[in-house]
Amino acid sequence: MQRAPDHPDPRRGQSSLRPRRRRLVTRAPGNGRGDPGPVTAPSAALVDDHPLFPLETALVPGVALTVRVFEPRYLTLVGRLGLAADGDRVSIGRAGPLGHFGVVLVERGSEVGGGDERRSVGVAVAVRRAAPAEGRWLLELTALRRCRVERWLPDDPHPRGVVRVLDDETPDPGPDGAELVATVVGELLRLVRLVRVLGPTRWVVGAPLRHLHGPRPPRVDPSDPRSLTELSWWVAATAPLGPLDRQSLLEAPDPVTRLVRARRLLGEAADLAERLGPADGAGTLG
Repeated sequence: MQRAPDHPDPRRGQSSLRPRRRRLVTRAPGNGRGDPGPVTAPSAALVDDHPLFPLETALVPGVALTVRVFEPRYLTLVGRLGLAADGDRVSIGRAGPLGHFGVVLVERGSEVGGGDERRSVGVAVAVRRAAPAEGRWLLELTALRRCRVERWLPDDPHPRGVVRVLDDETPDPGPDGAELVATVVGELLRLVRLVRVLGPTRWVVGAPLRHLHGPRPPRVDPSDPRSLTELSWWVAATAPLGPLDRQSLLEAPDPVTRLVRARRLLGEAADLAERLGPADGAGTLG
């Protein structure tokens, strides 16, 4: 499985795997407009045999991602999802309580070929649109909610495991919630400005992901844990951080802890970007 870049990298050229003149058309249960609609699961829901897709990208709830599926074992997974092509139309089977499958981060090794080391906390994803592409599949995914692999099962032929829904705890943000929100958003904007000056050839730490809410922060009620959760996922997705830092935010047990952790990570990253200086001379990040 390979992440399809939102914008082609001019240093690498255009990908030869992108299907030509084929629209992504979905026929899925839901609202009749190609959107399966929200997928919900009861708290502490457990699925005893759930397909899993290790990726070298850490996802968080609310992220939209396009991936190319080409390995035979993952093509088998796609076939088991009930995807079927009829010309330019693709039907998608209904998602279960944990979406269509789970995505976890590859901590060491490669997502291609197996033999990797994986984190246990990931996200449940739903396939929103799909298109066949010369024996491969191009999938548009939406990350729904956190999940945890309680136990890995033998590959068949793709990874699978016993997977549980992982809901956020809801602590009282207290009187400092508004200050925390303002500081985190401020640090994020500072980092984004600095990275924009450096350019992608010098800032190789990480790139932002596409969040369904868009590039602007959502409206936040600092006294409402659910509102803080939404903001925390938006920050985790849009910050130009590396996969391990984003995974650290995913694993935080509640939105307050996540935002406090994000404040530190964003501040450290912004300080690093400032030390690198304007994009003029040669510079690398270790």
